[in-house]
Amino acid sequence: MSAFFGTPESQGALPEPSNFGGPPPKAGGYPLYLDEKTFWDLTHRKVAAGIHQLVGAGQPADLVSVSAVVKSQGVAASFVNSLTDSAIPDAARVAHYVGTLRTFEARRALQLAMRKLEPALADLRAELDLAELLQAAQAVARPRGGTAVLLDGSPAIIRRPLSLLGGLSYGAAWPYVRDPQGAERQALVIVRRDGRLFSDAGLNGAEPLTALGVGVDLPETPPDLRTWSGAGVARYVAGERPDPADVFRRIGAVLGHFMDFNRSFGSQADVTDLLACYALATYFLPAFEVIGYLQSSGERGSGKTHLLALLAEVSYLGTLILSSSSSATLRDLAAYGAFLAFDDAEAVMDPRKSDPLKRELLLAGNRAGVTIAMKEPSAARDGTWLTRYIAAFASRAFSAIRLPDIVLGSRTIVVPLIRSDDPERTCRNPQDPDAWPHERRRLVDDLWAAALAHLPTVRAYNAEVPRVATLRGRDLDTWRAPLAVALWLDREHGVTGLFERLEALSVRYQRERDDTEADDLTRLALLALAELVPEGREAPVVFEPSELVEVVKRLALQEGIPESEASGRYNARKLGRLLLRLRFDRAPRTNRAKRWQTTRGEVEARCRSYGVPCVPSLLEGPSEEETAQDTEGRETVTL
Repeated sequence: MSAFFGTPESQGALPEPSNFGGPPPKAGGYPLYLDEKTFWDLTHRKVAAGIHQLVGAGQPADLVSVSAVVKSQGVAASFVNSLTDSAIPDAARVAHYVGTLRTFEARRALQLAMRKLEPALADLRAELDLAELLQAAQAVARPRGGTAVLLDGSPAIIRRPLSLLGGLSYGAAWPYVRDPQGAERQALVIVRRDGRLFSDAGLNGAEPLTALGVGVDLPETPPDLRTWSGAGVARYVAGERPDPADVFRRIGAVLGHFMDFNRSFGSQADVTDLLACYALATYFLPAFEVIGYLQSSGERGSGKTHLLALLAEVSYLGTLILSSSSSATLRDLAAYGAFLAFDDAEAVMDPRKSDPLKRELLLAGNRAGVTIAMKEPSAARDGTWLTRYIAAFASRAFSAIRLPDIVLGSRTIVVPLIRSDDPERTCRNPQDPDAWPHERRRLVDDLWAAALAHLPTVRAYNAEVPRVATLRGRDLDTWRAPLAVALWLDREHGVTGLFERLEALSVRYQRERDDTEADDLTRLALLALAELVPEGREAPVVFEPSELVEVVKRLALQEGIPESEASGRYNARKLGRLLLRLRFDRAPRTNRAKRWQTTRGEVEARCRSYGVPCVPSLLEGPSEEETAQDTEGRETVTL
């Protein structure tokens, strides 16, 4: 049977074509060794394939079995009948036969291809050196039509630990895992809203990150105490979902346990619920297009830093920023949408003393899509610089003794504080886990789980807020996120009356902005116009800028601005430019002075747009209900 594979010299390697020659010896009509013609005989290749099939299946390659296989492949019966036992090799030689056949065929195909290319290669050798020849070969091998496809837009990528993409919410966590060798490390996992788990860390039950269908770009690992724990992720994947109303009440209980909001702009319960809704809103940030800031304001010892540190504990990736914090750290935190709490922010708000990047991060991050451009040296360290765009949209809070300037004030809810006379609250430390009324780790885990489960729903309620709120424009922007959370909790999770209370609180706060913000010429001018154009008058009122100046100065004096300062600050030219920017109409000019004209409807429309309470319903003082005793027996007063 060894003759079936050719001469002994050809069994170790493929015989050269010169070894094939002459008529092949016959034995029962079948060649005793393989010449070149036999290799290319389709019938004999089918015989070899049949033998290989039987041996691979663990069946004997005897004559009867081989004949049956060959017949099933359509080989002529006359040829099959001519097979003899001498034509059947043993199983040990079948693999060698098949390998020899494949190698021969590959070499044969290469020789034929080289013969066809020989004329062209001869011409190329005369014109090109070796490098040019390689380049030409690569160009010929490249597909002419191309395989790249244009996309309609940028691909969906998870760039923040809590993201909302295509109507689906995703949560990222960095829990500790232990590999089979016993080594422990942090690993990135992604949890989808439906509870599916994705990771490349080899976790049981996890799918690879490539199965997400979206990209992942999360290069930084946040602090462990601020992220979702492994236990929290496991509970969510197992189908456990926290009750949002219970999470909201626990946040409020923590805030009320440590903070005394006596004599703030609302009752203890209302201010606590507002801040609890704001803390929840920091986790729902992907559902919003705009979010306001918070400022704790008061004299030294009033608890400003205390409140800031507490909010950082219960807010999304909350971080207390000290003056020594680097701009690079703030940049990375802002890119993840973290809640940034700036302590003693007077230095940050002063453009002459603060780092420009810190001030930009504080001022520019209240709207979605806002980026800050900055130059960085390239990773190649070749002296070149690259432009990097930092996503700055994130929630922020800051503490300061003085009131915010006009820019910050229009984006900020100021929480005024005074020193508390409650001996129990003043002795509690939020940094002590044992002092908390609820387990902090479980509360943070439930906040992550609630946000992941309800992000798309809260987004729908955010769109509903402008239709049911009293405030408009920028004034509503500051309150919109906590009001959306309150509306969602009120309508879907049984926290009855929450939205109504916080919406009324927002209106009262707007009425008291005079005492919590720096003076604003636009506000004073609109209040003055509301006096010049009496309510109920339909005909246009014509006035000179000097008339408006006198009313503005009188209002400024009523607000405590010194007469000398008011006289130098407000003049006809400045107010004329302001009226022009507010798009009021000029009246026909007389020989004496320029004149302006407007109607009561136009004045009220501008007041609504700029949040100025010139409408009588907003000018009235607090009702008896608003000044009633709160739940703890303290009188709620306005500032």
